[in-house]
Amino acid sequence: MALCALHLQLRYREKSDGLVTCRDAEVPGSVVVRPDRKLDHGWMVYSSKKKDPNNPDSFQMCEALLTMLVELGKSKQQGKAVT
Repeated sequence: MALCALHLQLRYREKSDGLVTCRDAEVPGSVVVRPDRKLDHGWMVYSSKKKDPNNPDSFQMCEALLTMLVELGKSKQQGKAVT
């Protein structure tokens, strides 16, 4: 990933995780989640071999993000039903 990140840095002068540049990672007007720790896009796909009870595993992060997405969708539907 480091080589891909370097390529994106040199070609586009943009920081990235090796897959997506920071500018392209966020859609204007969308809900954005910015974790306190540095995570790359590949982290969500691969589960960690070392289980640290102080850090969430990738499946826990996926579950939390999907739950947030469902709750956001429900609140938007309720807002449309009221108007």
